[in-house]
Amino acid sequence: MHGLPALSQAGPESVSMTRNRIIMRSMKTLTGWGALNSAVGIGLSSGAGKDARYTFRTCTYFGLVNLALGQVGYWTARKKRGEVQTREQNIREQRKTEKVFLINTGLDLVYMAGGLHLINRSKQKTGDSRDKSLGYGRGLMIQGGFLFLFDGIQYLTHRKNGKGLDGGGAGRPSGRLEAGLTGTGVCLRLKL
Repeated sequence: MHGLPALSQAGPESVSMTRNRIIMRSMKTLTGWGALNSAVGIGLSSGAGKDARYTFRTCTYFGLVNLALGQVGYWTARKKRGEVQTREQNIREQRKTEKVFLINTGLDLVYMAGGLHLINRSKQKTGDSRDKSLGYGRGLMIQGGFLFLFDGIQYLTHRKNGKGLDGGGAGRPSGRLEAGLTGTGVCLRLKL
């Protein structure tokens, strides 16, 4: 897959170490995004217009959650640095990591769909009800959009790194849902 960072593919131990480095780096990004959202959301929500106030509140809430998740993820991966895993443990951990980011990518689409729904509903409402729907909808679109990119890139990066296990296929079950980049966009496919 083009555009992903070059990763060491020497063997299972290298895959494990690279996986932890990727997680630590990505959790720093998530922590930074969370801190930025919290600070901006708190700082701007009180002086913002009615619907913008709800957008900033959404950013604050998501920011605090992302800040906490980023820190927990970083410290969990940091504890695993240098940990030696058997081939089976490594394959299990790799599958779990890929699955988490793929599921999260799908949930991010749900956030964006929910945001669009709220924005569309705001057109049928008035007053504070309209402001809440519009503001929360925008907030969900912003957060879902960032997280969709973040989780999608993490999935693709971990998937590429995992190909270092047994030549990229042995030990991997059939019937897997995979995502990849094509010349025109993102492709989801079920391998039977």
